[in-house]
Amino acid sequence: MENVAHVSVIAQVGARLPPWLDPSRVTVHQSWEPGHSLSIIRATSEMYSHQEDYDAILWNTYMTAFGAGAVVNGVGLCCVAGLSKLSNKPTLAYVHNWFSTQQVSKLGYTPSFATGLIARLLERILLRGPVVVVPLQSQADALSIRFHSIPRVQALPYIEATPAMFEQPPRDELPTGPPKLLVIGNWGPQKDVDGLLHVLSNLLDLDREVSVTIAGAINPNFPEFDLELSRVRSVLGSTHVHYLGELREDDIASVFRSHDVIFLPYRAAGGYSGAMNLAAFFGLGVVAFRVPELEEYDRVLSAGTVFVTPEAPTEASLGLHQELVRAVQRRTTRMGSLTSRKATTVASVQSLVEYLGGNRS
Repeated sequence: MENVAHVSVIAQVGARLPPWLDPSRVTVHQSWEPGHSLSIIRATSEMYSHQEDYDAILWNTYMTAFGAGAVVNGVGLCCVAGLSKLSNKPTLAYVHNWFSTQQVSKLGYTPSFATGLIARLLERILLRGPVVVVPLQSQADALSIRFHSIPRVQALPYIEATPAMFEQPPRDELPTGPPKLLVIGNWGPQKDVDGLLHVLSNLLDLDREVSVTIAGAINPNFPEFDLELSRVRSVLGSTHVHYLGELREDDIASVFRSHDVIFLPYRAAGGYSGAMNLAAFFGLGVVAFRVPELEEYDRVLSAGTVFVTPEAPTEASLGLHQELVRAVQRRTTRMGSLTSRKATTVASVQSLVEYLGGNRS
């Protein structure tokens, strides 16, 4: 944004400045290590000691952002709340998901009763610190009902857009030939692998010309899920299915541009879907298992998602195939919505900037 002079990013070790950002306006400080509580505390202390260098503080985080394990994430969330109390700068926390707003068991977590109590206590502490923004209105409503004595939580759609998304794609990145389907995400228990296998097996029986790409990293909280991806490879084979594994950030734009439709086989969603977000911005058709958060986010994005159910895999495969056919027909025109998508991105970012800029001490 033109009215922001400089941004300092307090990032984890290994983070780097994307090539499309101006290094004279954005500085990345590799300050903390995931899973290491002391490094998170030191980074927060550094932010506090240098607060006079900033006009405002924006946290972009979620409940398990600080590493694997309850202790380190508890420390991280306390640092978010603590800095907002100690600092004299306006502080905003964009928190993507919450223990109190999601079906944690479907996401693969099995917290004890004590862990649940601690998680809700941390949420209450966090909500009494910075101004909190969430990506979905249903999250804001749920938090306001559960913690009725806190200030009103605000909802603002989260945008995954990068400048590369608004560049005219090279001709060799646009899909050609048979329909191309993309399945991508962080792989863990929130994915319905059985449903995925039934739907894709039926789809490939229905149309042997369809090309499927499966991409994404294993969720670091569930390393054992690699066995499930091995099962996917065993059942689907490699004749019509390509496996990319974890993508580099620089490759995301070209992968999305080169496919027609994305399939989201979720059992549950912790909040918004980054994959749905990117698919909508790149003009892909979207097909997803019916999950309330995805239905809400589809309305936010106006993505036109086709929702199917894993309990009816034959009908789901037919719906997926029909969307692939439609997507192939609109290949030459699908990028036409980028102007309005860019406007949505700019408006969301501007809302954050206006809050922070308009509430300086």
